[in-house]
Amino acid sequence: MNYNQFPAKLDHLISVMHLNIAEYWPDVTKWKNESVESKVDKGGWWVDDSLLKWHFDVLKSCRGGMLLMMFGGEIIAELDYVISSDPKIPSNHRIHIIWLLVSKEHRRRGIAKQLIEYLHRINIASYPVWVEAEDDRSRLLYDNLGYEVEIYQNWEIHEHEFQQVKIASQIDLPIQVTRVGFDSLANELDKFECLLGRYFAPNYDIEQLNRSEIATQFIWGQSTIASLIKFETQSCTYMGVVTQYPRLYFRGKLNRDELILVFRRFFAKIFSQGFKTIFVQTYLSYDLTEILDTVGSKLIKENDAIHQLNSPAD
Repeated sequence: MNYNQFPAKLDHLISVMHLNIAEYWPDVTKWKNESVESKVDKGGWWVDDSLLKWHFDVLKSCRGGMLLMMFGGEIIAELDYVISSDPKIPSNHRIHIIWLLVSKEHRRRGIAKQLIEYLHRINIASYPVWVEAEDDRSRLLYDNLGYEVEIYQNWEIHEHEFQQVKIASQIDLPIQVTRVGFDSLANELDKFECLLGRYFAPNYDIEQLNRSEIATQFIWGQSTIASLIKFETQSCTYMGVVTQYPRLYFRGKLNRDELILVFRRFFAKIFSQGFKTIFVQTYLSYDLTEILDTVGSKLIKENDAIHQLNSPAD
C-alpha cells in the first residue's frame, strides 16, 4: 500500500478530527463533556467538529488549507498552513505551517518530510516556508530540513510588579487612544509591522479574532473578550490587541520615550480587563529589552526558534 497526499476538503474533517482525538483525547466520552473554554484552551479546534470547521475556514481565508496523508484508506498525517505577510517586512509574503501531526504508528518513516515537500511543490509563488519548533523532536526535524531564521524571546508581566514600577521621567507626549474593530486592522495589516506578540502569521491571528467571538474570548486569554485599540502619536500609529497574549502592531518611526508610554498604557488597559499576568513575545532582532525592563517585564524562559525550510531543489 502507498502513502497518498492531497489537499483536505470539508468531507475529510471528521477523519482529521479523529486523527487528533487519537493523539490528544482517546477518551471521547470525557472530551464530549468538556466545556467550550476547556476545548479551545487545549487546542480543541482540531478535535471538535464545529471548531475544526471554523479553523478550516480561517485557513482558507488566509489562502492556506490542510494537506493530508492517507495510508490504507486512513488519514495518518496532517499539515495546516497559511500564506502571510512577513511581520517585519509586510510587503513580503511567506507560508507558515500552523500545525503538523503524524499518527504515532507512522512516525520515523519520513511522513512529515513528505508533507513538507508536497507543500513546496504546490507553492507556485515559491514563498519561503516558515515553521515554529515547538519541542526538541520538531526542532531536530526542522534543523535537518532547513535553518533558523529568527529567534524570539518570551516575557511575562505581573500586575503587582507592573504597578510598582515608577517611570523616572514622564515625558508629556500626546497619545490619542481609540477603540476600533478588528476589520480595520485586517484591511490594513500589510502596512503594519508587528512589534509585540507572536510573529508567525499575523493575518491568521487577526482573521481568527475578526471571525469569531469564541476566538476572542477563549483562544486569546480566557474569560475576557479581546478588543483592538489604536494609539496615535505624532510619529507613529499603533494597533494593540487587548488580551492576555497581546499583539502590538505599528506604522511609522519608533521612539524610545514614546514606546515606554504606549507600553504602559497598553499593559494597563489589559490589566484593567481582569488579567493578573500578561505574556509577551518579541523578536530578538528587535532590541526591546531595556524598554520592557523599564515597564516591569521579566524574561521567563529560553529563546524559541523559527525555521525556514528548504525546498527539495535547494
